[in-house]
Amino acid sequence: MQQGHYERARPLLDKLYEAAAPQDLPRPVLLNHAILDLSQRMQAIRALKDLHAYLVKHREPDEFATNLFGSALDVV
Repeated sequence: MQQGHYERARPLLDKLYEAAAPQDLPRPVLLNHAILDLSQRMQAIRALKDLHAYLVKHREPDEFATNLFGSALDVV
């Protein structure tokens, strides 16, 4: 993903994403999957739902996840 090869990262992240409920995914997997959805303008609503579920479950301050949630709101 750092090199901009999102099409190569999607199958791997989708496989991890399908392994668990979005709010139970590890933080890096969830955030990277949301970044992938938003950067490709695909499934932005899914990124919004997943980030909302994550932020509701994990109540501690998370600036990066909150900023990503705001970006998803903007895209949707």
